[in-house]
Amino acid sequence: MTDIPHASTNTRRRFLKTAGAASATVSITGCISSNFGGSGGDNGSTSKLKIGLTRSSSGDYSFASKMGFRGLKLWKNRVNKNGGIKTPDGKKKIKLVYYDDRSNKQRVLRLYKKLLNEDNVDVVFGPFGSTLTAAAASVVNSKNKFLLSWSAASPEIFEQGYDNIVSVNPTAPQITKGEIMGMSSAGVKDLAVIHLNKEFPTSQAEGIKRYAKENNINIVHMESFPSSQSDFSSTLNSIKSKNPDAFYPVAYTDTLVNIANQMKASNVMFPWTSMTYAADPAFHKALGKDAKYFFGHSIYHPDFNYDVTGGLSPKKFYKEFKNAYDDQTPSYIGSLGYAGGYMLGRFAEKADSLTTEGLKKAAVDLSGDVTTITGNYKIKENGVQTGFLYTATQNKSTSGELYDKLEVVAPDEAATGKPKYPIPGWDER
Repeated sequence: MTDIPHASTNTRRRFLKTAGAASATVSITGCISSNFGGSGGDNGSTSKLKIGLTRSSSGDYSFASKMGFRGLKLWKNRVNKNGGIKTPDGKKKIKLVYYDDRSNKQRVLRLYKKLLNEDNVDVVFGPFGSTLTAAAASVVNSKNKFLLSWSAASPEIFEQGYDNIVSVNPTAPQITKGEIMGMSSAGVKDLAVIHLNKEFPTSQAEGIKRYAKENNINIVHMESFPSSQSDFSSTLNSIKSKNPDAFYPVAYTDTLVNIANQMKASNVMFPWTSMTYAADPAFHKALGKDAKYFFGHSIYHPDFNYDVTGGLSPKKFYKEFKNAYDDQTPSYIGSLGYAGGYMLGRFAEKADSLTTEGLKKAAVDLSGDVTTITGNYKIKENGVQTGFLYTATQNKSTSGELYDKLEVVAPDEAATGKPKYPIPGWDER
């Protein structure tokens, strides 16, 4: 089922069942509404496992949220096509109940209360990002409902003493490990870092500091900046004067594209320049040929050669995602949405009951025993994901689609190519 655009009269977006679809049990029943419109209902008699969540149709998280949501829908559609999943309460098909949070923390608080108090969902799937997931987690914990976090990377979420949350995404500090390993192997000695002053970017910057120290890389510049900042010219000039081997701005895609454009306008390039979302299709689409040579990170690539024991292989996921969504190329965020859904299904199948306690026990029991498209699933008792390693990537080409351009350059055991280091300057391309 495809997204229906906002209506012109009231900006309402609905996901409607196809006319004449007698098999209502396989359809999504949810709506995204600017005025908190609720989800529709199935009239079929098949038992459902109701998964509640929000997604972002606008704001900082809109593209990433949509990508992850599409990964989740792909899993849901495959499950329902095959008749559902076996649970302690019998075989169930998946029903998604979801609303539009517009990348807004206050809306997340209100909408997750609605999902729990009015929609009576069975389990909860997190929104995109650490900021919104932290808000959802506080609500869900107060109701003792199970929460699957598929994208949040802020370690603070898992330091609140919650026993009802499990993640399939490593924490932000862990995400940077592969890139710092790549820098070290290439010979980087001095590194400059700037980061958006929000939970995820700040946590990621802390990870950069930690792994830089472990790899004998000196941090010569560390600076945070607010969401309102759009001019980085003076920051770039200040960093250039320190002559670092590497530069790592940590922010979301639109800001990173802005920084890259300002680097080109000022003819500034650093031998190793990492961009948080350089492995994302939106980064490539926005910059075109100027995306070449930037380093980034990814937890997914169609050519990953994991021995997948659960769900689609990397290559099959790539093919099915493109077939389902008008030839759109999946990013690693889409793969996390799929992996999150898949593991949530496995928890429900293994659990003795669909209670929070039953699902959490199943999640712990499965730790270390499942490899998905994003790697080996392994968690600590507090739900923190430790099994996946984000690889360092580099954009090596300007032709073809994302994965024709993207090489994995570190760590060595995952590499598909060697890094181009130092990066050629803007006037040398």
